[in-house]
Amino acid sequence: MTFDIPFDAKRSMEQYKLVLKLRFKKPINTSVKNLLASGVIVLLGWMFLGDKNSKSSIGYFFLALGLFYLLNVIQYSIYYMKMAKKLKGIYQGIVTRREMHKDTSIWEFNDVFFRYKDMYYDQSVNWAAFRGY
Repeated sequence: MTFDIPFDAKRSMEQYKLVLKLRFKKPINTSVKNLLASGVIVLLGWMFLGDKNSKSSIGYFFLALGLFYLLNVIQYSIYYMKMAKKLKGIYQGIVTRREMHKDTSIWEFNDVFFRYKDMYYDQSVNWAAFRGY
């Protein structure tokens, strides 16, 4: 049994967006947590500095720590935007090439092996390689 599936640029770009979200999900969640923590720490430092009765300089420590976390969030956000733009450009080039060549992916199932073939890959896997499911 053989399936010839034509390349769909719109579906491919949606898949790219999903993969990008999944790849950066954990670091983005960490970045959001750091943003919230930095806001709380800066607020705490500001409250310590605003207390006229206290002669302690602990407020400066909390303020510096909160700003450090905030700078880390900003740095990661800039990295994410640059990386997403770069990867989108690369993937857009791949999509354009595949559209120009009218690429189709071939999925072939027979008694001996499974085969996948497209513009870039031609891979066959014997069924004996699968030991279980």
